[in-house]
Amino acid sequence: MLASWSWLNELVEFDREISAEEGAAALTGAGLEVEEFRRVGTDFTGVVIAEVVSKEKHPNADKLTIVNVIDSVGGEPTVVICGAPNVPEPGGRVLWAKPGAVLPGGFQLGEKKLKGILSAGMLCAEDELGLGDDHDGIVVLGDEGKQLELGAPAAEALGLADVVFDLCIPANRADALGHVGIARELAALLGGRAKLPDADLSSVLDRRETCADLVSISIEDKDACPRYLARVIKGLSVGPSPMWMQQRLRNVGVRPISNLVDVTNYVMFELGQPMHAFDYDKIEGQRIVVRKAVDGEKMTTLDDTERSLLGSDLLICDAKAPVAIAGVMGGQTSEVSDSTTSVLLESASFDAMTVRRAAKRLGLHSDASHRFERAVDPNGTDLASRRAALLLARHGNGKVVDGSVDEYPKEVAPMTVTMRRSRCAALSGIDVGRDVMVETLERQGLTVKAGEGDIIEATVPTSRADITREVDLIEEVVRIYGFARVPATLPATTVRPKRRSDRRRVLAQAAMIQSGYCESLTYGFTSPQKVAALGYASDAPEANPIKIDNPMTVEQSVMRTSLWPNLLTSVAHNGKHDVHNVRLFELGSVFLRKPNGSIAEPMHLCSVLAGRRDGWLRPGADVDFFDAKGAVITVLESLFGSADGFSFRPNPRSPVLHPGISAGIFDSSGKEIGCVGEIHPKVREAFDIDTPVFGVELDVDALEVPEDAQMMEIPRYPAVSRDISMLVGDEIPASQMLEIIESCQEPLVAGIQVLEDYRDPAHVPLGKKGMLWSVTYRSLERTLTDAEVDKVHKHIEDRLLGDLQATRR
Repeated sequence: MLASWSWLNELVEFDREISAEEGAAALTGAGLEVEEFRRVGTDFTGVVIAEVVSKEKHPNADKLTIVNVIDSVGGEPTVVICGAPNVPEPGGRVLWAKPGAVLPGGFQLGEKKLKGILSAGMLCAEDELGLGDDHDGIVVLGDEGKQLELGAPAAEALGLADVVFDLCIPANRADALGHVGIARELAALLGGRAKLPDADLSSVLDRRETCADLVSISIEDKDACPRYLARVIKGLSVGPSPMWMQQRLRNVGVRPISNLVDVTNYVMFELGQPMHAFDYDKIEGQRIVVRKAVDGEKMTTLDDTERSLLGSDLLICDAKAPVAIAGVMGGQTSEVSDSTTSVLLESASFDAMTVRRAAKRLGLHSDASHRFERAVDPNGTDLASRRAALLLARHGNGKVVDGSVDEYPKEVAPMTVTMRRSRCAALSGIDVGRDVMVETLERQGLTVKAGEGDIIEATVPTSRADITREVDLIEEVVRIYGFARVPATLPATTVRPKRRSDRRRVLAQAAMIQSGYCESLTYGFTSPQKVAALGYASDAPEANPIKIDNPMTVEQSVMRTSLWPNLLTSVAHNGKHDVHNVRLFELGSVFLRKPNGSIAEPMHLCSVLAGRRDGWLRPGADVDFFDAKGAVITVLESLFGSADGFSFRPNPRSPVLHPGISAGIFDSSGKEIGCVGEIHPKVREAFDIDTPVFGVELDVDALEVPEDAQMMEIPRYPAVSRDISMLVGDEIPASQMLEIIESCQEPLVAGIQVLEDYRDPAHVPLGKKGMLWSVTYRSLERTLTDAEVDKVHKHIEDRLLGDLQATRR
């Protein structure tokens, strides 16, 4: 909701000077978050109140007018050329941007010839001053303008300078959807007294007849409409609303239309009570009937759309037909127009669920329905009706018919809620004392009295429908007292942290990312069809997923027994969007039913790999089994320091993989802990994947990772790299060379990497291959010297050359 700071200041009498920034901070700290804070009406200068002295048609342009204006009594007229069609007659007041004025956007005005005549500045329209979006004509000040001093700065004279808050109002705080409710909040938070707006009708009453003589009301569904109050205002004339009202409405996001419509919107934003004005003379039989619609009944709403209604919709009807959908939108047949002289003013309370259903089904969410959907206080309808009637009479030159017709079958009474001081202290963590509790609640308009012991009884006004329980009162005490004043303390607990470490997850995750994979987080649900597509035997736990009682969709109707389905779905989705190089992994629980009926939730690691390897200047080669296997080795090395205790054997248990291009992963005890290989073509076909996909599935819970492993300190000293380039027999594997380097057991060796396996027959002798190795050296205690590195490097190089009968390249 948008709120105006100047408007709020009219409704609160603060104990001291309060800035808009302080007000915003207080509201945010109390739970009514100010999401945006912006100043309006301050981004232009040099615009003043001016009076038209004379006007005449421009001799050289049909659509231009030569206007003579003054900005002081008896002052010398100045010529301003204007293209607007609504230049007022002499004596009318306008907004003149004089030469040197700066308009929004930094646009500075000067003197300029238009069709041969010099124009000093311009007469401003709303949009040119950032006051609205109307560019149909210039701003013409009504009777209020005659009270303003000529030459006065427009922003100050018209009260245009303001601060607007964009507030996030909780759904249960309907009272804060009006400026009066926010004013009460500010008074309680910052010290002061909230004031209700003037609603005294004595000066505008017409006592020659009564409202009951002019209109009757019948409520057929009293649950859907707890209260309906009507007033009649006569002798009205339609015109623009005063400038201050228009500007306030613009500041809260409402476009001004006319005095009759603007008043109802103004009161809604002021008091939080939606209003509706019917043209009294268009109400058939001068009778209002509140009833449910008949299925299939039709009516045309204000937006010129014919609506087909349901029996659950609540209607406002006259003696013949519907004139409004209650709480949602008025009807076209009874709307006010330029010829309206008498208004029937509606102020009512409707059932929140009834309004919400109708507004959602019809797609007619409005400021009014937004408030009714959150429950409007039925005891606030009379004040809102009197306030709106007063403003209509004042600004429409009308009279309010004496009295009202008020149908209120079952009056809603304030609720009494009790609170224990001890419970407040236990929940909030601070005992503020009984006197502070009582004062805090009274500042919010509650009637409070002390009961026996530590009991406090509070009578809650009906406007605060969110306070119904003891815990609600406790929240109010702490909220107004100040969350920031509650000391921060750690909660007392006797629960020991679970021993099971996430170390496996952290290390496995890091290893997969190091291998170039992206982590995927998918739902723990899947479909029975995708589970069946994996090909497990009917008696396997993986083939018998746990059904969800109330699934969101069929695609998420069972718990996943494997991470494969959702990852393969991601591969298919990427392929359909022309993304074929895919490296994804997921670490998460699967849900398997045990023979005894209980549920196991082991943590699995699953990955998918498709497309090509990364290339340099040209596309890389297609990925294969060994790319997937390399990721497994990286994970095992990350968890155990080495993958030596693990083996890869053909014919894995998983039917998801191609039997000829796959392997089971076994630990040192011979237990199968996972699998790696190409996804079976039938499985790929079931998931609509055209290209080969390789993957890994690993039971992370089956890995017994040593708990005493420690993180290594980040090296403080630089590393040094040396290369070894040699010619060796092409039958010698790289693994044999690596074993020789490692067998040297040089403590300064920090890393070993093969850079090149070169076999070009044009440059390498037959039966030979060129190998290029890079060895990294580092000390954790000091910076190495060249001499230290050269000595160790020569030892390794000599061993390789000697043991392999190799030669230097």
